[in-house]
Amino acid sequence: MIGFRKDVAPTMNEIQLPPMVRIRQHHSATSVDDPEVAASEALRQASIAAKVNPGDRIGVACGSRGIGSYAHIVKGVIRALKEAGARPVIIPATGSHGGATAEGQIAVLAEAGITEQSMDAPIMADMDVVELGTIPDGPPVYFARQAMETDGIVLVNRIKPHTDFAGDLGSGLIKMLVIGLGKTRGAQAIHAYGVRGLKEMVPEAAKIILDQVNVLPGVAIVENAYGKPAFIRALDPDRLPEGERELMQLAREYMARLPVQQLDLLVIDKMGKDISGSGMDTNVIGRLGIAGETDFDSPRISRIVVLDLTDASHGNAAGVGLADVITERLRSKIDQKATNINTITSTFLERARLPITMPTDRQAIELGLRCAWQPDTQAARIARVASTLELNEMFVSVAVWEELRQRSDIETLSAPTPWRFKATGELCMPFTPSDQ
Repeated sequence: MIGFRKDVAPTMNEIQLPPMVRIRQHHSATSVDDPEVAASEALRQASIAAKVNPGDRIGVACGSRGIGSYAHIVKGVIRALKEAGARPVIIPATGSHGGATAEGQIAVLAEAGITEQSMDAPIMADMDVVELGTIPDGPPVYFARQAMETDGIVLVNRIKPHTDFAGDLGSGLIKMLVIGLGKTRGAQAIHAYGVRGLKEMVPEAAKIILDQVNVLPGVAIVENAYGKPAFIRALDPDRLPEGERELMQLAREYMARLPVQQLDLLVIDKMGKDISGSGMDTNVIGRLGIAGETDFDSPRISRIVVLDLTDASHGNAAGVGLADVITERLRSKIDQKATNINTITSTFLERARLPITMPTDRQAIELGLRCAWQPDTQAARIARVASTLELNEMFVSVAVWEELRQRSDIETLSAPTPWRFKATGELCMPFTPSDQ
């Protein structure tokens, strides 16, 4: 007789999860030896000393993404400005993140190691904005008042494909200038036009800002597949679009991806705002989750299960609607107010819809596989990753491993291993070698 757990509907038979093989993807290891030195040198080569006057108060715009060595890079920027005789101040360029409060935005920067003490520079956090103009047939353009009152602005951000659309300008210095330094009001104005606002109006808004604000050379970061800076370059404001397009090509080349194009089930240990603006990188999972917008051609994933929310998200679970199943652990960490603020600002309400919630990891994973339209569960194509930002090591089912085992960029780290769960139903197959 088949038995059932009391907290699962009796119509749902127990299923057997296929064994998993731990693998490692090998990518190009191009990286910057010393990010702090590289950031300082990039600004020196951009002749920053000739572009500021002694005593100038220069704003250093810092964002909210989980960028590798970000605090070291920002520190290098501050060092170069001080060497040029300027007085750097840090300005959160985080749009509506941090609960749309000054205190929240300071906390977001602190999560990245950026504090007044660690940077030896004051932080100016305020949500006030000024209106600089209006895009023809579009919204007003807003800009942080405190940034406007400085003698110049240095943008420091990563260049990467956007999670809301496909295009040659994604997430980078231009977006930080318009959305990040537009604070909540500026972000809402652009997002009110949906994807069109991000693709078409952000560059137009940037032109309006550049005409009225002393934007100095910005520091652009391209990461390798290991989440470390591969390139750090300074871009002059007069070639921002052109420079970002060039770096976007590099970012796509170096970006980590899943090693296969089709999965029945993807299990993600954690999502979060420090991982991606959408909680999980849409370029990795192949889903945009925006009404009227077509998903990416690949990868094609039938079901996505997410087990937890990062602490650094501070309860902001924007993007949770991209999953099909989540756990009660994740749901209990959701701060509805913070999630609503961020989601409403983006206007992509679909991404905040709450997926089916299961009490434990085991039940969530089993449900995901049960609904993946693969009745032969032992032949199911499954991958489990720590997050969409950590794709170097992962677990894959035998069906996937058989496809990958002969590839030169794939290293097999374990024999096929059964899924292991604690008595509570929590997954205990580790990622870190020290836990093995």
